[in-house]
Amino acid sequence: MKKKWIAVIIISGIIISSIGLYGKGFFKVQEQDLEIKQYKSTKQGSLSLNEENESNDEEYIPSDRQGDVDIAVSFQNLIEEHEEELVFKVYLNTHSVDLEGIDYTDIAVLETETGLEIKEGFIWEAGQGDGHHLYKILKLPNEYNGNKLISDSTQYIKLIIAGINGEGTSEFIWNKEHLEAVK
Repeated sequence: MKKKWIAVIIISGIIISSIGLYGKGFFKVQEQDLEIKQYKSTKQGSLSLNEENESNDEEYIPSDRQGDVDIAVSFQNLIEEHEEELVFKVYLNTHSVDLEGIDYTDIAVLETETGLEIKEGFIWEAGQGDGHHLYKILKLPNEYNGNKLISDSTQYIKLIIAGINGEGTSEFIWNKEHLEAVK
């Protein structure tokens, strides 16, 4: 009888521990989800709407998958004023790749409708999270060859992130309607 209770206690401890560990990872994701939801709700009135006059979540936080890595990008200039630079919050999520071990300096490109392609000058800053669930801040000066990257004539900007874990390319596009809030 005593062995039975010891087994029940050990199994209960394992279950509670695993729930606690899962809960910690889940909490991190929930914090990011909350931040994304807050971001979406602050911009609902100024971004384009679909035919039913409801917000289209994909227009707020575009996302993609490269191999085993989920990527979502929020364009921070839409919710905060950054006159001198373009600021992107890049969310990365996986269960098989060490995201902290990746060299991020050469994986980003910014394009515009004019064919302008910028591959240098990006600054990656640490955000929050670790290992498999994190976000990083990506910054780029808002001026190139003496011209603003986003002006009244800008039709879209496209952020391309390629080669996370050596796989795939992800494109994140913000069109003229989105960019109205930035000018």
